[in-house]
Amino acid sequence: RVWLSPRTSSEGDYEGYVAIVQDHRDVASTEPKHLLEAGQVTQYLTAGVAHSLNTSLQAVLGYGGLVLDDPTLAEGLKGPMQSLYDAAGAATRLVTHLLSLTDLGDDAPAVVGVSSLIQDAIASREAYLIANNVTIVRPDLDEEVYLWASPPKLRRAMSHLLTNASALALAHGGGTMQIEVDAGADTMVMAIELRGHRYPQEIVDFDPASFSPTLPQAVMTHALAVGLVRDLGGYVEAVNSDTGARVLVA
Repeated sequence: RVWLSPRTSSEGDYEGYVAIVQDHRDVASTEPKHLLEAGQVTQYLTAGVAHSLNTSLQAVLGYGGLVLDDPTLAEGLKGPMQSLYDAAGAATRLVTHLLSLTDLGDDAPAVVGVSSLIQDAIASREAYLIANNVTIVRPDLDEEVYLWASPPKLRRAMSHLLTNASALALAHGGGTMQIEVDAGADTMVMAIELRGHRYPQEIVDFDPASFSPTLPQAVMTHALAVGLVRDLGGYVEAVNSDTGARVLVA
């Protein structure tokens, strides 16, 4: 099994590609559970794309609505803006339908393994990150850490946070993304650390009470993760330091 991923410079110029190869010659057959996992991966990827599209569409609708409500809008622009707004609304309905077809599971609380949670979130983007000079360091746990929470909400929150961390690393030409876990009897803190890069101040200072559909995309992605984690009784904090940036999930 081979993955090919393009490599680009920090300026966005194409520099070739990287191949990641897995040797499956010793695998006698594909067990049914592997087929199920492949189907789940497709489901997660589809849902991830749908969520990303929905985030962008909400920004279009938010800004479009503000422009349409502006009394100073030129008469000749009202028709095109209304068409744009209506098209974004139609696309949103399609994405909503797509999300309904990619149900990620029952929201009922269940036992969730943190290592599996992290691995699932990394898997869909690892080849692309490695090909673009981003090194991923996973937590070195002596034993698995388990949480009692909604698996779909945790997966979505982790995916949103990794999306922002990945985008920040790629925008600066690569780097190291390290994930750490510190668990006690009653609490668990996970950190996503980026060395040498810093989060925009809008993310660091984000207040859940200020949520609106007109947030910039990166802030919106962070806000969605914050909302999911808060629903589970936890909290998210983004901090910058002299050595880089870090998101803490408790």
